Amino acid sequence: MKPLRVLSLGAGVQSSTVAMMMVHGEVELADVAIFADTCAEPKAVYQWLQWLTQRIGPRLEVVVVRQGAGLTANMEAGCSGARHCSNPPFFVSSGGLLKRNCTRDYKIAPILREVQRRRAGRSVVQVFGISTDEAQRRREPQRQYIAAHEYPLVDRGISRRDCLRWMIRHGYPTPPRSACVYCPYRCDAEWERMQALAPDDFAEACRVDAMVRRCLPGVRGLNGHQQRECFVHRSLKPLNEVDFRDDVGHGQGLLFQCADGMCGV
Repeated sequence: MKPLRVLSLGAGVQSSTVAMMMVHGEVELADVAIFADTCAEPKAVYQWLQWLTQRIGPRLEVVVVRQGAGLTANMEAGCSGARHCSNPPFFVSSGGLLKRNCTRDYKIAPILREVQRRRAGRSVVQVFGISTDEAQRRREPQRQYIAAHEYPLVDRGISRRDCLRWMIRHGYPTPPRSACVYCPYRCDAEWERMQALAPDDFAEACRVDAMVRRCLPGVRGLNGHQQRECFVHRSLKPLNEVDFRDDVGHGQGLLFQCADGMCGV
């Protein structure tokens, strides 16, 4: 039987470009594009996803999947006393970052459940929108039923900037970058843009930053004793107190630290 072709759609710049290239016949068409909604994306991403779905829908089915009530609700439960939650990689006062399992639980797992539901005994080819400037994010399949991972942008020597140029050249609007509003993998220039241009998203990021400070299972100690604190921003300051203009551009490398090949593409 012909393998099931699945595009892992992050609804960011690269995977959106791959979806459009499929519709244009430049990349082999997938059977379905699956978007895993963490329920914490910027408003611009949801607006873009609606546009993209309308544009490619006649030729490429777009399916939205979710894990429970979403990542934010999961963290709220964790801060209210639950013993486990899917931590984003927040910065910790004692040094380093919390162990990240948000991508596994809220991106990878729901997509694979939908793949299993659809494949009906077939093998699967997963297509990822990873570009040349993120080529280190490529991974070999870890599950027996997945026959191959494909990276059409890397194979064609296409960078993220090339993706933006491709969209402009074809008369399309440019996609936003996909990542939860409180994802710490942002440089200060991105935080500054969010603060100025998407105040609702920034307010939600600040709310979550304050909520998780001492309450996540990953930082709170036994019997309620607070041993560590966690922060959304690498400065270990409350997000609403950071002056991003003091250090614009620093931390740019954080953008590409999400190594699972799912977030932010």
